[in-house]
Amino acid sequence: MCTVEYARCLSPQSLRRTPLPPSCKLPVDFFTYQIMNLDDRTQLLLTDVRAPGATACRLAYLRTLDGDAVVFQDVRLEVVRRAEPEVDPRGREMRVPDRFRWIVRDGAEEIVSLETTLDSPRRYGHGRGYVGAYTYSEKFRQRPVSGTGYFERADCEVKRAAK
Repeated sequence: MCTVEYARCLSPQSLRRTPLPPSCKLPVDFFTYQIMNLDDRTQLLLTDVRAPGATACRLAYLRTLDGDAVVFQDVRLEVVRRAEPEVDPRGREMRVPDRFRWIVRDGAEEIVSLETTLDSPRRYGHGRGYVGAYTYSEKFRQRPVSGTGYFERADCEVKRAAK
């Protein structure tokens, strides 16, 4: 299984010759997008987007080769353990977990519970963020699952001065 995705939008900035003032910009300060194949027919896509003090979007997309696609809104992301902050080429630090957990529910039913461990170097360059890979294990619809996943992450919620 694979996923090929493309996003494009027209922003108000593209219609102006001068930059938009900060008060007119959407202050997204956290983004993660993750992809994992739960078996040879099922793929899970997870996303979490935040702006100061609020969740803009936290969803799980469950897709199958049979054509079914379901979106879940009861999704929780928990940091289990933090790694040392990453420092980008401009000296800016970003917090990065090396273990985290996703829990996806549909009413009283727990659809997915996965604990992940980052096990690849994080590569800088997804906007101000990083991409990498992890292993995961736990359960999908009460069955044991394990495998590898892909992540994109940009976390600017906590700004720290460069050392």
